[in-house]
Amino acid sequence: MFRARTCGNASVRRKLMRVPTLLIFFFIFSSFWDDKHVASVDIEATFVNWNKATIASLRLQSTGDEQTRAKDYYKNRLAAFYAYIDIKTYSQINKESIRYKFLELVANQLETDNVFIIEANNSGEHVDIRSVVVYPKVTNNVDVEIYRYNLQGWRKDTVIKNYALSISNTFLNEKVKWAKGFNQDDVTISHFQKGKVRASEFFLFGTLANENVKKLVSIR
Repeated sequence: MFRARTCGNASVRRKLMRVPTLLIFFFIFSSFWDDKHVASVDIEATFVNWNKATIASLRLQSTGDEQTRAKDYYKNRLAAFYAYIDIKTYSQINKESIRYKFLELVANQLETDNVFIIEANNSGEHVDIRSVVVYPKVTNNVDVEIYRYNLQGWRKDTVIKNYALSISNTFLNEKVKWAKGFNQDDVTISHFQKGKVRASEFFLFGTLANENVKKLVSIR
């Protein structure tokens, strides 16, 4: 009887000894998974590529627009963009810039198949720095998140699920001659796929005509 109890206790002790080993493996695996998940979007590379795409759009339009006055506006906006991000070249990384701080906030969301970021600031009596993040769905619906920037930094202001709207990357090419569009302020529309920058088009005020984009930037 005594030996049986000893044997049983030894079996229990062996089982208990396995528990720490399993826990250690679990925590190592969890830590590895978390690190992989967080690092899946390279924020610094995305920041550089995003700026590069926006600058390319501005440069192209500053030389290609037929209207002299519009060309001057584009050249002005190109210089203003460098100042806004506070960089000297597109390859420079400024972790304190408004764009970089925004990327830090939404990096994980950019891993999805399709994401559009619409930077639509209002420069009226009260400056409103905001970004509209759009997630197209299988049906003609989108999820929308609106972020606003103030002295405390970026914050998520509005969330709309299953907003009835059809959106695709085709509207990136829907630019009209200056003063023919609806936008009273400059707008930048960027397209991301699985964390990669696919396009970033700058729309000077008065050059945006897409009605679905109009609905999105009109959300307050």
